[in-house]
Amino acid sequence: MESNKDTIVSMENVHKKYPGFELKNITINLQKGHIVGIIGENGSGKSTIIKLIAGIINADEGKVRIFGSDVHSMGKKEKEKIGFLFSEYGFDDSYTGKEISNYMKWIYKDWDEEAFSNYLIKFGVPINKQIKKMSKGMKMKLLISCTLVHKAEILIMDEPTNALDPIIRDDILNIIVEYVEENNCTVLLTSHVTTDIEKIAGDIIFLNNGNIIYNNRKEWFQRNFGILHDNSMKGIDKEKIKIEYYMKDKNDIKYLISNKEKLCNKYPELKVKNVSLDDISLFIVKGEKYDRFVN
Repeated sequence: MESNKDTIVSMENVHKKYPGFELKNITINLQKGHIVGIIGENGSGKSTIIKLIAGIINADEGKVRIFGSDVHSMGKKEKEKIGFLFSEYGFDDSYTGKEISNYMKWIYKDWDEEAFSNYLIKFGVPINKQIKKMSKGMKMKLLISCTLVHKAEILIMDEPTNALDPIIRDDILNIIVEYVEENNCTVLLTSHVTTDIEKIAGDIIFLNNGNIIYNNRKEWFQRNFGILHDNSMKGIDKEKIKIEYYMKDKNDIKYLISNKEKLCNKYPELKVKNVSLDDISLFIVKGEKYDRFVN
């Protein structure tokens, strides 16, 4: 996605190298009011991107900016506008929800104690229960409640629905959407559950082995991507098909294509299956890159 005046968070040609892994040439622009989802298997670099934006780690090369400022030179006022959610919480295990609220209101001038209590009630988290006595799902609901109650303009959320049951997960996703609509907030989230991202994100980033494979609007993928089977392509000029990836089985070859709309207009009898984000992810991870680009 190209940068413009509404860009709130930007990464420009960012590299980060670890032994055995490298995040390579990452360029991302998060727009005001957008929900952006990063899809990738474990080890693809999702959490590394989150940590770079949070300023927890430094990039080896490239620039990370929030509100136009380098992430490491932001003032307190800018930092208060950002809500971070990580699976690893930073509170003492002996803290209760009440003690966390008392602590956080000294950090964030816009901390809403009443809203925090209301979220805990909604999620069924006892405000006087110690963190160490909470289940993993309850801890995540506590962290989400912390993220949403200090009028953040940016939410950076690493696996926000992790360890939650389907009903609560759906509630969390709806609450994130409502928060964005009410506050014109920007959200970047990762999830290993692609259906969660498909439900609420408008911008989709596919990440694999430290590389951005695709970065576009969800509607672009829905309009242009599809699955073709080799045995359904008889009589079709293969040069007219833009094949991205393919997967073989014993009796057939499946192709992930990226010119579905154009192809179906030219060959209305052609049977092209619509794809989910999960389908695309599967082709990227398990399939083979098609080595010939066609116009």
